[in-house]
Amino acid sequence: MPFEFRTEFPETDPECVAHFAPSFQHVDWIDGSSIVQAEQTPTEEGFNSRFRKIMADLEAAGDDAKRALDCTATVRRSLFAIIQELETELERIGGPVEEWNSPTLASTWIRSGQLGNPNPPGFFKDHYGMVHLRGFIDGGPNPSATNSFSSLVWRLPRGYRPPHITQLMAFTFEPAPTFLATKAVRLDVGTDGTVTLREPYASGHGLVLDGLSFRSA
Repeated sequence: MPFEFRTEFPETDPECVAHFAPSFQHVDWIDGSSIVQAEQTPTEEGFNSRFRKIMADLEAAGDDAKRALDCTATVRRSLFAIIQELETELERIGGPVEEWNSPTLASTWIRSGQLGNPNPPGFFKDHYGMVHLRGFIDGGPNPSATNSFSSLVWRLPRGYRPPHITQLMAFTFEPAPTFLATKAVRLDVGTDGTVTLREPYASGHGLVLDGLSFRSA
């Protein structure tokens, strides 16, 4: 399944914007002409008014600076949490893979001993939700009109089943001394976990499940 971050990290934050708009505008004085005084007159703003505007501008700029630092701290905390999530996910992906599980074979199916020491029947699920099958088996019921072309091989447990009926292509092989692959046969994996052979195979031949895989629900 796709990886999703638990930590929210929006592209923008309406709280992290600058509000500073300068109020002080200096008008140059002219030597010997400009009147310098404390209070405001119709022709002169006065030192007191000028300094109050400077103080207000410094305070507003300070508020923006504090807001910027607070937003930076918030971003840092969010990034730290996201990096921790990534580390956890990377450790999970790089961690040990699940061991092969041994299924209970249905009916008369058995592990094949025709090839010396072939893979035993088994299944496992990897970190990406893919279920993998393996095994050389034989001796099971042959699909035919009598059994509705349905020979149950085994049943997968919950958590290892596909979201929809999944059709795979397995191979049959000849008995000794050739052990040659002879035919591609249809293998259905149902949402109930059933692994079912749907096509007949020659008497005495075996079934190879190595390399088959599908995505679990």
